[in-house]
Amino acid sequence: MLGIFELMMSIYTFVSTFANSGISLAATRITSEELDAHGGRAV
Repeated sequence: MLGIFELMMSIYTFVSTFANSGISLAATRITSEELDAHGGRAV
């Protein structure tokens, strides 16, 4: 039973890391697009 738990935790950790990196990438991309749209000035 413990083996199944360890397997699920490793999958959960991988998915969580992947999701968090995607959110960070999306925020960076949106910020750069907004800066580009406003001529490099902060909104």
